[in-house]
This record gives sequence, C-alpha cells and structure tokens, in this order.
Amino acid sequence: MQLNRDALIGPDASEALLPRSGAGMTTKQTERVKNRIKEDLMDAAQNRKLIEDAFGGWMRGDRSAFNNLLADDLRWTVIGNSPVSGRYNSKREFLEGAGARMAEKLATPIQTTLRHVIADGNMVALVFDGRATGKNGTDYRQTYCWVLRLEEGRVREGTAYLDTELITKLFA
Repeated sequence: MQLNRDALIGPDASEALLPRSGAGMTTKQTERVKNRIKEDLMDAAQNRKLIEDAFGGWMRGDRSAFNNLLADDLRWTVIGNSPVSGRYNSKREFLEGAGARMAEKLATPIQTTLRHVIADGNMVALVFDGRATGKNGTDYRQTYCWVLRLEEGRVREGTAYLDTELITKLFA
C-alpha cells in the first residue's frame, strides 16, 4: 500500500491509508476501513493531547496531573535490574514501589522536560528528560522513554525504559 503524504496532513487523512482502487474491496468495505482509520487517528490525537496536557502539569510541578491518569488496575513495568525495576500490578503498587522509593532517595523533585510524544491509536510513547539531585549527592540526569497503553482516558499499562544504573547509584 502506498501512502499519500499530503492526505495524511489534510482534512481526510484516512484516504492516504486506503489501498489503491481496484484492490478488490467493495464500496461498503472501503467505507468501513475509512471509518476505522478515522477513529484510530482521532483516538491517537485525543490520547496524545491527554498525555501532553497531564505531562504539562507535571513539568509545572504538579505530578498529580499525570498520576490521576493512572488506572487503579494499572500494570507497569520498569525494565532492568535497579532497586525499582520490576512489574507493578496496580496504581498503588507502582506509586509506592517505584515512585515513593525514588522520592525517598532524591533531595529535590525531578524536573522534567518533554522531548517527544508519539501516538498510534491507544498507544502513546513519550520521551522526556528528568533532572534532580540525590540525597547521596548523585547528579540525577535521566532520559526516559515510557510506552503507555490507554483505555477510556486512563493509562492501563506502562513500560519505563531508562538508565537503571543511574537509579542504582541513587540507592548506593
């Protein structure tokens, strides 16, 4: 399938994702595909805005703006072998297991700078930098990549990719 790049930014982006005419689809099938593509594009845009807005609150010092998006039955994974790495099976486990334990080791709150937000349907990836000082003097300059799955305006799953060795230094 070839993409029409102009249509991707135009008023009918779904046209760019359709097979060329004569691809064996009926008009009804084509309309169903167009409608599904439009829904996915709309979901992606809504999810991206939701994350950007909440993250904007966090950058202004209000972490609760992001935490409020976390579903109670959240499944969150922190990759690697750091003291906070592992799988968390609820919002509470995640906030107490990773969030609170990190906060205990930091002398200053993490100041975040958002770099990228990429959305595709119900999946959102964000890349951001965090800077803080550890109570043990560690200069905490972290780059994060979080991959999130949203459902009904809530983060249901997340995976955090980051420098786990830097986190381990905070706990030394």
